[in-house]
Amino acid sequence: MKMGHFLRFSATALAAAFACGSGWAANAESARRPSEKYAAMQAAVQKILDDAVASGAQTAVQCCAYIDGELAVDAWAGTYEKGGDRKIDGDSLFPIYSTGKPIFATAVNRAVEMGKMDYDAKICRLWPEFARNGKEGVTLRHVITHHSGLQGGVNGGTTDEQYCDWKYMTDQCAGFKPLCPPGTKAQYLSRTYAWLLGEPLSRAMKMSVRDAITQLVLKPAGIEDSFYFGVDSAALNRCVTVYNGNGKYNIEKMNLEIHRRACVPSSNAMASARGIAKFYVRLTGMDGKPPLLKPETLKAVTTPYFSEGESGKLKSGGMHGGDGGESRPKLVFGYGCFLTGKAPNYGDVFGQGGLGGSSGSVDVKKRLVFAYTCAVNSDSSPESNLGWRIRRAMGL
Repeated sequence: MKMGHFLRFSATALAAAFACGSGWAANAESARRPSEKYAAMQAAVQKILDDAVASGAQTAVQCCAYIDGELAVDAWAGTYEKGGDRKIDGDSLFPIYSTGKPIFATAVNRAVEMGKMDYDAKICRLWPEFARNGKEGVTLRHVITHHSGLQGGVNGGTTDEQYCDWKYMTDQCAGFKPLCPPGTKAQYLSRTYAWLLGEPLSRAMKMSVRDAITQLVLKPAGIEDSFYFGVDSAALNRCVTVYNGNGKYNIEKMNLEIHRRACVPSSNAMASARGIAKFYVRLTGMDGKPPLLKPETLKAVTTPYFSEGESGKLKSGGMHGGDGGESRPKLVFGYGCFLTGKAPNYGDVFGQGGLGGSSGSVDVKKRLVFAYTCAVNSDSSPESNLGWRIRRAMGL
């Protein structure tokens, strides 16, 4: 299929378009360095990153982008610590918070494809302890689309040790009471997505959630060395220190080793921009290889999920990862990602951003995969928020 034909596909035909793949294949050279035809774009983005670090607005930052399946931008700047001498590179790892959710959700979507899980099955079928306090009717579909009616934040007073203890947190989630009936409205699961989705995945696959994500997504995508849901000892040396600055939410918890090593797949992932970008390339099959998900599953991922009464009332929102547990009516959800295209074609842009400023997304019409990581909270100041400047430099 030629790329000109691709643009005529609607969001509901997205998966079939990606699956054809012939116009997207990247050659081996483009996998190693940006294509020469994007040299001006690469230089422009690199200058933005260099200037931000030189001014102190950022201490470390990465950007990676693919266009038409070719590596167009692979840029980075800065040091592992503020004022330090050790420079980062394209393989350095940043805390990305909610930017990791779609990768996690893809493991669940693949488990469904394998027949290990079922979107319409009640969570308590796999997790009997969950069947109390009015949650008996919550299904996997409710959870993966953020329509479970359950709280998104953790209980007050939760310590770092408790938060990083999988058994403790799943026991807490099993005791939750719904804030509203399941399936009635979007209720973003900022933190609790980890356990509400991860415990059923772990039980279905009969392995730890970290192993399930690794086997179902990270290894098939070839990103097991650039994307971690709990870093190992060897990867700790590649972790960048982050700074909150004047940001509203504190991102510095992820400087603690206990959080970097913990598997909390809603919010504790460590990754490079390269790893984020390559995930989306493999998810969609832009490299000419079969996509990670079957066409019908990829279609669901990029199709809005509305509960009864929501359709037509929601507006497309920005690509951000917000950290509150409140209902966010501007966000449109698919099966594990935000859909941020203009109404009604929400699925034209999909992905997710995270607390602190990281993001990963696919723009279908522009045939673009974009990934960004940073060390200084992008909410800290206008100068720290480089996303819009990078996109402008790329002509987006």
